Amino acid sequence: MPTSLESVLRIVSFYGDVKFWVFAFSSTFFLSLILKERLNLKKFSLLGLIILLFSYFLVGVLKVLFDVPRPCVGMEGCPSTPSFPSGHATVAFVSSTWIFLNFRNLPAGLLLFSLSSLVSASRVYFEFHTLQDVFAGALLGTSLSAMLFAISRWRKSKEIWWFYKRKLAHLACAFGASILLYFYGRPAFAYFTLLLSASYAISETFRLRGLEIPFLTRFSLSCMSEEEKKSFVVEPLSLSLGILLVGMLFPLKVALISFVAVGIGDVAAAVFGRVFGRIRWLRRAWRDEKTLEGCLASFFSLFASYSLFFPVQASLLLSSSATIVELVSPRKVENFAIALSTALVASFLNI
Repeated sequence: MPTSLESVLRIVSFYGDVKFWVFAFSSTFFLSLILKERLNLKKFSLLGLIILLFSYFLVGVLKVLFDVPRPCVGMEGCPSTPSFPSGHATVAFVSSTWIFLNFRNLPAGLLLFSLSSLVSASRVYFEFHTLQDVFAGALLGTSLSAMLFAISRWRKSKEIWWFYKRKLAHLACAFGASILLYFYGRPAFAYFTLLLSASYAISETFRLRGLEIPFLTRFSLSCMSEEEKKSFVVEPLSLSLGILLVGMLFPLKVALISFVAVGIGDVAAAVFGRVFGRIRWLRRAWRDEKTLEGCLASFFSLFASYSLFFPVQASLLLSSSATIVELVSPRKVENFAIALSTALVASFLNI
């Protein structure tokens, strides 16, 4: 017979059930149609439903890719789907984050995230998941809602689209390099990285001389601010050369750790700093855009990512070093500096 604690945890776990949130967001959307003046409520519920279903689909894909068996295998009532990441934790945190970011009510936010944490704890308690499963789900859900909120907040500004395109390209380069290096080895990794770097350098040179390479020049222009269009933009080369150097000189595991710092940490700092940044520091000419909120986003996103695979002490050192380097490096070389410094720290830690 279940104890009182187990009964409570089973009830709380419904907060992480996708059907509960589909009903909640759908009901709110139909309510907004009746309350026609509440246009923000319509947008909130519709986007909430979209990010909820997308996160649920993504969790299903990741479960198949990782195919991690559940700790409850062989026990009565154990779900048949793979374990990593936790769908309940993802759903709970994606919904709580979306509600909190839209309404910015601190007491309500504390309640929402407390319920999300209880959902995660219940999944571990009943041995449906491990701590790594729920931690990854919480990170995934929070990140997805935060990114959608950032994009929806700035969607009307033509100026901002270059920024988000650039950061998506940045993320794609870091994880594309990881896939190339892991699955196809160093020769293919070096070939495609050098090809991409050379193509971009030639495209920029031609652009400044009034010539255009089909697609590449236009795509590059769409990822630049108006001020940057006046000169050669070196940041993409800094990123690709840093990735190339680390991938060729360091062991595979160390290189992948470095690519995570470049792909997740730097992008988190840029996006959160731009959307939520208020407290600016180290006000130098080349660092004026850096904010405390961006630095914290970089640190916590990296710490959460590294903690899935490494001890707490190593995760703290890796995330702290990458965040500090990102903060103090000149913008034009920061990607190169983050990649190399993180690889050196990982090598020092011998992980």
